[in-house]
Amino acid sequence: MMLKAGPSAEPLLLTADSNLEFFKYYRVNVESMGKVVAIVSSPRAKGNSMAIVNSVIDGAMGLSTNMIVLHSLHTMLIHGCNACMACKTKNCCIIEDELTNVLEDIKDADGLVISAPVYFDGPCAQYKMFEDRLFSFMAADGSIKMTPGKKVVIVVTCGGPKERGQKVCDHIADTFRMLGAEIVGTIVFSDEGGSKTADSCDDIIDQAKELGKTFRTNYREYDPHYHGPKQ
Repeated sequence: MMLKAGPSAEPLLLTADSNLEFFKYYRVNVESMGKVVAIVSSPRAKGNSMAIVNSVIDGAMGLSTNMIVLHSLHTMLIHGCNACMACKTKNCCIIEDELTNVLEDIKDADGLVISAPVYFDGPCAQYKMFEDRLFSFMAADGSIKMTPGKKVVIVVTCGGPKERGQKVCDHIADTFRMLGAEIVGTIVFSDEGGSKTADSCDDIIDQAKELGKTFRTNYREYDPHYHGPKQ
């Protein structure tokens, strides 16, 4: 494994013997690469949802080897579930559109970041079409055709009371638990009628970055008092 410890540092070759002590000092992910898929359903490309999701992604990366895939649903031409039930005999949704690759990425993902804004006390239309197509991960007998235990972080934004956002968040959490996922954290943010933005709220951004770190399987904090193994 090769890693640069700083902008001007020489690459370090890590061997099996040196790994243990090195990883006590540096913030790294020592396990195999993980795939984290982020789904942003808000039609506002630079809105609160994207700001928070970007911070989760920042936390997920660090010095890890995670691969991040970001899908913005508002840029895609997608269709809702048409209840054809073909996914019960096939191994996938047979609708061919720009959501097809998103569903494939979810199938392969180790972690998911799912976000939606609240519209009329529910998730936006882009999210709902996406969610309905998740029906393709359920077999005819009700069993789940997706690897269980995927880590999920949920981000919900709203303009009114946070209680309304929490209601949508709970709904999304129930959906992914039904699909066998593990909800590792949630963020519900209200801009209180447009009086503030997520990227101006340090507590929200910090919380998002901390949640992102849950996607780093062997995450360690940097220890300024550790100076390497004793000679």
